[in-house]
Amino acid sequence: MADAYIFRIILGLFFGANILVCILLQYSGMKWFPCHIFEGEPHSAQDSECFHNKFNDTLLVIAFNFPLYQSLPLLFSMYSKVFPNIYICGPSDSINSTKNTLGYTVNRFPIHKGYFAYECVSEAAARYRNYSGYLLLMDDVLLNWWTLNELDFTRLWEGPKEPIEIGRFSPPSKWYWWRSRWGKQNCQRAFNEINQLYKDSVVTALLAKEMLSTLRQNGRGLHRCFRGRSDIFYVPSKYITRFSMLSSIFRKHEVFLEIAVPTIFRLLDISDTFEQLHGYYLPGRVGEEPVKDGRYFWTIYNEELNFLHPLKLHYGANSTMSLAIIENWYLAKVGQLANCKRSSRR
Repeated sequence: MADAYIFRIILGLFFGANILVCILLQYSGMKWFPCHIFEGEPHSAQDSECFHNKFNDTLLVIAFNFPLYQSLPLLFSMYSKVFPNIYICGPSDSINSTKNTLGYTVNRFPIHKGYFAYECVSEAAARYRNYSGYLLLMDDVLLNWWTLNELDFTRLWEGPKEPIEIGRFSPPSKWYWWRSRWGKQNCQRAFNEINQLYKDSVVTALLAKEMLSTLRQNGRGLHRCFRGRSDIFYVPSKYITRFSMLSSIFRKHEVFLEIAVPTIFRLLDISDTFEQLHGYYLPGRVGEEPVKDGRYFWTIYNEELNFLHPLKLHYGANSTMSLAIIENWYLAKVGQLANCKRSSRR
């Protein structure tokens, strides 16, 4: 525990006197001392647009790969002031299906370690059809929601396809998932089922023809499966019926998230029309340094990014830095941007 506080002191030296004093006082037992760092920094409510009620028409869908629901209070503190409607999706706890939900409603689905998390959007849309769009966020993505204002909410959003290089870590030269049991063969089976729509009715035949034509344009004349990181994506309401239909087909054939979502998107529209999210995926697998050690994350972090992945909050001492910054700076920023009143001027 002492090492954790020493690490926070180093963090304080990096971020300035406010957090350093805060950490020292908390270490001395003064847990009540208010820690609000970076007050008065850019994006304060006084000199930028007020975000109060900004995303009322967007349903935020947070998907958990694993039942680590103890982070729900923190996630709600980060997002609920601007996303008043949040739909939580995740697996059941094998021991107790209500364990660690802390009073929050968790919609349980067999999404198998997040492989089929795209179905959370379809399930959310089936229950709540009155939203202008659905934003999927895996629980380990940090969303800088104040940067979304410049994006077009009538378009599909996707992020970069691959992780970045950082230090000695880089994306693998061969992508495992293509040849996995959740890979290209399953994607082809999904295509086969979409082709079967030609036989169902005139309406479904026209729909299948249109979607496959769109896919062919995106695939330079071929019906290709696509891939790309999909821990965050957005589906406007005008696409949600088709997205849900395709999602059901791809889930039926157990197509991995990072193949299913990019391919479904390219069945829905031409990729040139997509909004490209500005963010980064850090390289590494579970347990490797860029994933578990928060120092890598905060070295890359910039408040002008739309998102950054992965933000791990359950790695003990390795998560100390992340928790300190979220609790002492990010939440203060949330308060500055969300707890305000809109100007009466148009």
